[in-house]
Amino acid sequence: MSLSGILSAFDGVIPRAVDRGNGESGRITARRGARPVYLASLWINRRQPMLVLTPRPEDSRRLHDQLLTYLGEAAPVYLLPEPEVLPFERLAVDARTVNQRLTALSVLAAAAVNADRASDKQRPPLVVASVAAALRLTLPASVLAGGDADTAAFTRLRVGQRIARIEELLAAWVRLGYRHEPLVESPGAFSQRGGIIDIFPPHCEYPWRLELWGDEVDTLRPFDPYTQRSMPEETEGDAAAAEVVVIPAREQLLGLAEQGEMARRIAAIDFANCSAATR
Repeated sequence: MSLSGILSAFDGVIPRAVDRGNGESGRITARRGARPVYLASLWINRRQPMLVLTPRPEDSRRLHDQLLTYLGEAAPVYLLPEPEVLPFERLAVDARTVNQRLTALSVLAAAAVNADRASDKQRPPLVVASVAAALRLTLPASVLAGGDADTAAFTRLRVGQRIARIEELLAAWVRLGYRHEPLVESPGAFSQRGGIIDIFPPHCEYPWRLELWGDEVDTLRPFDPYTQRSMPEETEGDAAAAEVVVIPAREQLLGLAEQGEMARRIAAIDFANCSAATR
């Protein structure tokens, strides 16, 4: 159940208060209980991407749930969670946390990279994050948004697109952190069986299936990862004709980092007291 009807009572009031605040001190104070309504109304009226920072992770999760209550589950409201382990730490990482982070980062990056091409029909994202979650270094915005012009052939898929070499496409997905598996059942995996290629980007609700006719994408539609069957046309709507953006499946991808900066940081590490195996 959505409480979005309540927000209409604040149309125009909160934006005017923000404008006055920006002109004077740049700070607006709202009571804790009123913050979700305040932020939701501001986001609706401004129609701009918003990033809301909270002091602690539990605050961001609570605020995210409250915003969904007012704006509805279908609203583009995302949580950027704090990673549970350090980068490259040899511990199991919760897949849900990884997918949530990649989804939130990709929508923020897409809003920044494609700001001049955004249409009026697209609702901008509203992302909630704790300070610690937002401070974590990550991939370049162009990579998180689905690649640049040089990589668009591998990261933006549509019907009618020509794929000259399947091997190059799959190799590009491996560089983005995807796993090659017999069946695609979870985010971050892809498979290939002749002219049928499946991939599950972390920000998609369902995996996608490409069927090739020669070197051309003939169909592109979502499928059920449990039954491995394509979605019925009455449930997929216009999804079969949509463009699918392949975002990275991991945040830590050394091959996509700035190599000069990586070399400088590695050279600064003191290995003097480490064994050869540790080095």
